[in-house]
Amino acid sequence: MPSVMFIGVILRKIVLSLFFLLSGCQITPDQMYDYSKVTYNDAPQVINEEAPAISVYKMVEPPYPTGALKNGIEGFVKLEFDIDEKGKAINIEIIDSKPSYMFEAVSLRTLMEWDFSRLVVDGVPQKQGHKNIEFKFEIDK
Repeated sequence: MPSVMFIGVILRKIVLSLFFLLSGCQITPDQMYDYSKVTYNDAPQVINEEAPAISVYKMVEPPYPTGALKNGIEGFVKLEFDIDEKGKAINIEIIDSKPSYMFEAVSLRTLMEWDFSRLVVDGVPQKQGHKNIEFKFEIDK
């Protein structure tokens, strides 16, 4: 019998997958997000104590979901991911988020758009594992 935690993880992945599929097909980003009245802190830092810092070559700001903005909801999402040989985020997992489900989809989508520095050893690009990042969503008051 699967544990309740396992079922919750599977349901979260299904909900996020459906959100990605449906949101991209039915509404435009301008209809989905309101970019006004939002102040972004400095760029999120990629944290990994065991390896040297990495650079982000292409970074986009995570959009603030309109519903969260209208209701004054703030929060964060912590993600863990790997970087492939081409400098793209892969194997992205949600480590923590508050409130749950509110900012996860935009954080995942944003991280997938970023381009990171590549690790090259003896002329061969290498995969980089276990990077962490936290996106904070705060409304300028």
